[in-house]
Formats: sequence, C-alpha cells, structure tokens
Amino acid sequence: MTPALDHTRRLLDTPPTPPIPGQLDLKEHTVTSPRILDLMALMRDIEKPSACYNRAVRRASQTLTDSPENDAAQARGNAALLEIEQAVRAWVAKHPDPEVRRNEIRQSYSALAAQAEQDRDHEGAAELNLQLREREEQWKRDDAA
Repeated sequence: MTPALDHTRRLLDTPPTPPIPGQLDLKEHTVTSPRILDLMALMRDIEKPSACYNRAVRRASQTLTDSPENDAAQARGNAALLEIEQAVRAWVAKHPDPEVRRNEIRQSYSALAAQAEQDRDHEGAAELNLQLREREEQWKRDDAA
C-alpha cells in the first residue's frame, strides 16, 4: 500500500467529529423539512414570471415613456406581477400560519376555563389551564424540531 492510500483509509475509518455548536449539522436534514420544500416549490413556480418581470422592467427603462414598446413592456410586467401574486396567494392559502390556529385553540381554552369559573367548577378550570399549558409546551417542542 502507498502512504497516500494508507492515510486515506485511516481518514475513512475515523468517526466523524460532532458538529461545533452553531455549525450546520447535516444529519438533521433541515433543508428537507416539508415547509422548506414547499417554499422551494413556490420559488420554482415564480421563477419564470420573475424573470419575465425583470425583462419587462429593463425593456421599459430602455424605451421612451409614451412609446408603444414602453406600454407593451409595462403590460408584460404587470401580467408577470399578477402571476406572481396569484402563486403567492395560492401558496399562503395552502400553508396557513400555525400561530393563527394556535390562537384559536388558546381562546377556546380560555373561554371554557372562564365558563367553568363562572359555574364554580374550579377543578375543571384548573384542568383546562393545565391542558393549555401542556399544549403550549408541545408547540414549543414542535417549533424547536
């Protein structure tokens, strides 16, 4: 065996070092999380309209203000912006902010606890508050993951 091959073999046999705090740990696969993949798909969806818009802006800036070429470039740019807006709105509709749903759950727990207090069911109110705290802790764990 050559010294280079021996050195390479030793490197391959050495276990990988743990990541330094703050360094990207490639074993976590954060880039492949569903939210990131969905966002990357949105970026692909608006890539062509964005390029079309940029071309239209360049063409409009190179023409006279009241010329037919300028009007056509502005029309193409506006159409591209509309296409981008529709893609973004569709993405937002498919991917609602989880905090909105969480606020609804918080409000329902608070309303139920308040009703239990009015009914002098202090044990039930305490149980609802405990369940809400457990939910909050679960959400924190989910967000950290």
